[in-house]
Amino acid sequence: MNVPVSESWRRMRMVAFAAVLMVAAVGGCAGPRATPPSIDPQTLDDMSFMHDYLVTQPTVTVDEAYRAILILADGEDPHETFDARRADLEARGITRPAWKLQADHCIDKGSAAYMVCVVLKIQGGLNRVIFGSWGLGDRRYALRELVYRELMADAPAYRYITGAELAGLMRKADEYMEQHGLYEMDSVELGEEPPAESPLSSSQ
Repeated sequence: MNVPVSESWRRMRMVAFAAVLMVAAVGGCAGPRATPPSIDPQTLDDMSFMHDYLVTQPTVTVDEAYRAILILADGEDPHETFDARRADLEARGITRPAWKLQADHCIDKGSAAYMVCVVLKIQGGLNRVIFGSWGLGDRRYALRELVYRELMADAPAYRYITGAELAGLMRKADEYMEQHGLYEMDSVELGEEPPAESPLSSSQ
């Protein structure tokens, strides 16, 4: 039996739309970094990690991105292993177990954007609320939100993020948190030492 052209076209559009959703849900393909760094970042303190190491990396691993996000959220990374960082971030909803990201794989812009959106408590527009809340395009819509707020440059969500880009995003996110009162302000009594400088602050 012949299918009417309009019905056939409708089915083709539905199949294409489903394929787009599957790609958006899974995210971009990732793999290990081509060239390992000359220094183990785990041996660096948070300040050196952000200002001396991260900015020089052509790509960023999932483990490195998780550490940067913890520094953004808490001012420090108290963990020594990737498993500990992952468990902490998953428990707080900053990352999702369904992503199944590997520690030594390069992280994409969409994943970085999603984590920052959660830390900054950015709810987003209708599309992110409806589709992103149950995993369809969560990272793609998060990237759109940060582009809209001029925290990230527009780019495909599956593209790898460079160390310089991630460090720049962390600085802008830090400023956003301060401007929107997301930091808990601790009172300092007279005679006490001022709080230590944030690892995200410019060293210049």
